[in-house]
Amino acid sequence: RIIECLKKSGLEIKDIKQFFIWVSEGSSSYEKRKELFETRKSAVETEIQELQKILSLLKFKCWYYETAMKDGNEDAINAMLPDKLPENIQKLYNKGHE
Repeated sequence: RIIECLKKSGLEIKDIKQFFIWVSEGSSSYEKRKELFETRKSAVETEIQELQKILSLLKFKCWYYETAMKDGNEDAINAMLPDKLPENIQKLYNKGHE
């Protein structure tokens, strides 16, 4: 599980090998191991934030084109941009354009 977790978190194979060297060193490497996990946790949290921003923009664009297809043009949407969109869509737009 740990190997898979570290791989999925973006850690390179050489760094995963280093982790297991530290494990074999016992308690003297606790600090190094904890630091590794803290660093990966931070990197994953940052990636999640970026993905949330991307997801918001994708959801906004799905709404945008769904509305444009229904209306037959983009005029009404463009009249609402950038800050007169429906509340739930405005949140997506704002998040996607941070």
